[in-house]
Amino acid sequence: MDGQTYIDCEFKNCQLMYSGGELPGFDACQFHGCLWHLDGAARRTFAYLRLLHGTGDKSLAEGIMRQISSR
Repeated sequence: MDGQTYIDCEFKNCQLMYSGGELPGFDACQFHGCLWHLDGAARRTFAYLRLLHGTGDKSLAEGIMRQISSR
């Protein structure tokens, strides 16, 4: 999905991959039963946040998640 723009698309029962490159664009899209996957830099970033959360610095990882959910 990296770097692509999707306008008025309907995704059904599909697998979507983001690798940490340029952000995809979604405008008026619908998602039904899709599986989201991370690869490359995106997967490593997720693993890093999980590591921070699991090693005792939960406040940093949770602060990042709060920033994400407040947008």
